[in-house]
Amino acid sequence: MTAATEGARFASRRHRVALERRDGAPVVRKTYADAEAARRERSAYERLVPLGIRVPVPLGWETPTGDDRDGGPPDLVLPYVDGPTALDLLEAQEAGAPDAPRDLSPWRALAAWCAEFHQRSGLALGDPNLRNFLRETSTGRWFGIDFEDCAAGDAADDFGALLAFVVTYDPARTPWKQAVAAAMREAYAERTGVSAECLLARQADGERALAERRRLRAAQDGPLPLAN
Repeated sequence: MTAATEGARFASRRHRVALERRDGAPVVRKTYADAEAARRERSAYERLVPLGIRVPVPLGWETPTGDDRDGGPPDLVLPYVDGPTALDLLEAQEAGAPDAPRDLSPWRALAAWCAEFHQRSGLALGDPNLRNFLRETSTGRWFGIDFEDCAAGDAADDFGALLAFVVTYDPARTPWKQAVAAAMREAYAERTGVSAECLLARQADGERALAERRRLRAAQDGPLPLAN
């Protein structure tokens, strides 16, 4: 959520997410493509906020602007978190000069956020990818977003899937991505008691699952058209 221009759209595969202003302050409005996703996300926020898990606290649930469907799902309105996604940070660090100093502390902090989320909520993120974490510029604190896929699940598998996203994001398995994943495994293990070796095995499972999903997606999309 780094764009600060009203009307700016944020990346979302399924829904419309855009920046608005309320009394001069930026807010984010999420319009859902289906009612079930809205129900699941609302339920997740209602569970997470009282537990003190660091998420943007919803400002309200409002009728979609210009929507004339009777009983359509309400939009979620969130405070704007000014800062890069975890994916933005990973790409920026990777793009730096090979001998430039790189800081692993944000990644240990992200692993700590995940450990707290799993231990306090008893839930799995369900869609653990780096686009769903924001690092607030002014404080360096991580916030989780996008909880429509939250459900009961295995925490180590969930974290392993996030590690798999880290190391396989193009360009895959670079020394820096491997260092980030190792730091995250160590920090998560310290807070949960799940061994780093176990997390490495769950990461490998996640990598295989990601490869299969990407293979299926490529098969569904078919070959690229020939250029004229």
